[in-house]
Amino acid sequence: MWMAQTGNNDQFTFAAGFGRTSDGSNGETSGLGYDYLMMQPTRGGGDGSRGAISFGTFDGEVGVTDGSRDLNDGGLHHVVMTVNATDLAYYVDGMQIGVAPLSTIAGASLANVSNDLAYLGRALYPDPYFEGSIYEFSIWDNALSEAEVATRFTDGCIDNCGSRYLEINRISGEAQLINSLSDESIISYSLSSAAGSLNPAGWTSIADTGDANSGGSIDADDIWTVTSATGNNLAEEEPVGGGGPDDGAPLGGGFSLGNVWSKSRFEDVTLSLTILNPDFTERVENLSVQFVGNGGEAFSRSDLDVDGDIDADDYSALLSFHLNPLPGTTAFETAPFGDIDGDLDNDFDDFRLFKNDFIAANGAAAFAALSAVPEPSAALLALVAVASLAARRRCAAITAVAAVIGGDHSTDAVTIAHWDFETDLIAGTAVNGQNVSHPSINGAFDAAIQDISGNGNHLSRFSQDGAGFAVMQFSNVVSPSNRTGSNLSIVGAPGDCCEVLSSDGDLEVGGVKVADTLSAWTIEASVNFTDSAGWQTIVGKDGIGQATAGDVNQAPLYFQKKGDGTEQFRINYVDVTGATHIVDSTTTAVAGEWYNLAATNDGNTLRIYVNGVEEGMLDITTSADTRMAALNEAGFAGDDATSDAPYAWTVARGMYNDAHGDRVNGYIDDVRISDEALTPDQLLNDTIAGLTLVVNHTTGGVFIRNDKGQAASFDYYRIDSAGGALMTSDFNGSAGWDSLSDQDADAIGPGLGESWEEVAAANSSERLVEQFLQGSTGLNNGFNVSLGAPYTGGNNGDLEFFYSEAGSAALKRGTIEYTTTDPVNPEGLAGDYNSDGKVDAADYTVWRDGDSPDSSQAGYQLWRDNYGATSAAPTAAGTAPEPTAALLGAIGCSLFIGRRRR
Repeated sequence: MWMAQTGNNDQFTFAAGFGRTSDGSNGETSGLGYDYLMMQPTRGGGDGSRGAISFGTFDGEVGVTDGSRDLNDGGLHHVVMTVNATDLAYYVDGMQIGVAPLSTIAGASLANVSNDLAYLGRALYPDPYFEGSIYEFSIWDNALSEAEVATRFTDGCIDNCGSRYLEINRISGEAQLINSLSDESIISYSLSSAAGSLNPAGWTSIADTGDANSGGSIDADDIWTVTSATGNNLAEEEPVGGGGPDDGAPLGGGFSLGNVWSKSRFEDVTLSLTILNPDFTERVENLSVQFVGNGGEAFSRSDLDVDGDIDADDYSALLSFHLNPLPGTTAFETAPFGDIDGDLDNDFDDFRLFKNDFIAANGAAAFAALSAVPEPSAALLALVAVASLAARRRCAAITAVAAVIGGDHSTDAVTIAHWDFETDLIAGTAVNGQNVSHPSINGAFDAAIQDISGNGNHLSRFSQDGAGFAVMQFSNVVSPSNRTGSNLSIVGAPGDCCEVLSSDGDLEVGGVKVADTLSAWTIEASVNFTDSAGWQTIVGKDGIGQATAGDVNQAPLYFQKKGDGTEQFRINYVDVTGATHIVDSTTTAVAGEWYNLAATNDGNTLRIYVNGVEEGMLDITTSADTRMAALNEAGFAGDDATSDAPYAWTVARGMYNDAHGDRVNGYIDDVRISDEALTPDQLLNDTIAGLTLVVNHTTGGVFIRNDKGQAASFDYYRIDSAGGALMTSDFNGSAGWDSLSDQDADAIGPGLGESWEEVAAANSSERLVEQFLQGSTGLNNGFNVSLGAPYTGGNNGDLEFFYSEAGSAALKRGTIEYTTTDPVNPEGLAGDYNSDGKVDAADYTVWRDGDSPDSSQAGYQLWRDNYGATSAAPTAAGTAPEPTAALLGAIGCSLFIGRRRR
């Protein structure tokens, strides 16, 4: 079908429907559609267009919805729905939106579609009629393939369908209203840009250049008035009684609005017209906006100066304003100063996005040093051999100081439930890739996931094998730093939807249901998302109606990741009075990273922890009774079409408005619920092993040490001190900051971004920060790199340490370890891969051939940094000097190449 919708902006509308409208007999609801095929261009606020087949009424639909994109923009659209024996597919403008299996609803098939009614522009429900144009409609006797649909879209409309849209030139910013549909009259219009990319100075409004008072080129007999002229909104209208016959401005073939758009990456302009109908009623039409020019490509978000490339000029702007207040109040105004993600600041997230874009734009040529290490020349080997010894790098062959992880785990708290996902009670064992057992019918409870607390609060899968949904599997993807000895986690089966594990009613302790007795509690879980988008509930509690204020459709408990764009974690619960208590974290979750989460409530304060760090708290004493609302064991989910789903405590899904949702896409491990508010050192898992900032509070020495358990590379770090206990002055041998930039650490060249860069505008006694655009620094496990002696505080320091591993979107909080001794590196001569007592070209060959303990870039870096080191006596004069073992043992040093000031 080729169509253009001009009305019904926020209502359910059928463009085509085949089926029947019930008369209320046989227990059906009168006036509702039943047993139908439908194509809906609009579905009200929040839902996009949809194609569906139904066996029964709306709750028996199988369909595909196009997110939140309605087709009410006044533009021409090609919409196709195909149905075969097994699937329904939905396409908009040649692109497949999705495929839905008919098997999810028993009886959903073409054979069961009613022949009673066939409508174009009218619904089988009491919905408004379609407003707009249907130019072409066809029915085929087979399900078109994805390629066939794409071809039909490319071939275009058979009839002269016409179009109405706004075209904006990316180079000049000129906006041209184009109309080849009917000539109608407009009485107002509004251009909007959430980013603030509109240009009032370049706007040629009708009021200033085309009405009866300004030449009449667009509206010869009416007077127009500008109602808004900002970077976010340009609007004007022909007010009633403003002068003239009030018949609006004819669209004709369209007209220019001038250079209304500011050259930028922001192509978020929207245009709405108010059209005066022949019967003098009004309707609002949202037009599509098309950008042209610049070779058909939008400007990159990291092209800060909008000159068509991402280069050193752009990086200079990013670096100059990093972690500093930005001029401007809109995303358009802050973008030139490094605000890549449009949140009005320039922080780590912007650095990571810029680096990713820089690599993508400049290709392998600009990053050859990162993807392939060249053979070392004789000159390079000689240069490395004579490099100075630096006490600051400290790579001595002495055993490293162990990191302190965790503390006293003793507690008087009672564990209500603990699911470690290590065994399947029905199968008797569990291994990677094994489905959680569920031999009974869908929806029946089969105790498969053991509750190791001893309280018998086992969990069940929902569906049988082969159901295509709600099948859960065991996985060997576990956090490498877990302290429970975990070998398995839980995850949804590949290709399935609707992840969930649920309890058999309320949780119990010693055979007594917890009901509403939880006056204090702790919920813990470890999670690793494969897709971090959207709302995802890790631990939930079913129900509706307990909340008496705010959102009454919420369930009584959500321990979740938000889907509002912040992707932060949240604890949200309803107490027995109906009050809702919510605390959010500050961590932004990304895919591929493990997070150890905990939420605690001691009856007075609600807290949330991420990786052992408290990130949010709320005083909840304003409520008269803060006990958690009880589970309604008599309740059943209202959305389950397969079988009744009784209310339960859940893992991997939530509930909203009595419907299942917010499923977790990823791995979950070690879920524990306790009846007390545990302290951080009592949690199952707190920190995620990674980089540690070791601080010698007697000398001021600061070191970054890798405690991850494997080699790690990092390209960004930040040290904060609220009390101003940091020095920005260069290291002088005993005090000051020996930045990685000053050390030329891992530099690949002399240019901007080719080595570590100090963020000069952000550095102060309260903060030290460096970033590496075109590379990173690698550390083998247990090894450290020195930053000189920039610390001036005491043994009760206030330092905070943040870092990011190369390629990761996460800014991690590192562990701080205060000590009175400098850390030293593990025994064994670093870089001596053939164990001959010296680090030389032969060891490079071992690394190159993949026979070293670490064949990654970090392994090469270790060899390069220690080239020339030996465990034997020094050689005779005249050869390249090599450090003695005694000297290495005494000062814990490493070699470095050159120095540079930033």
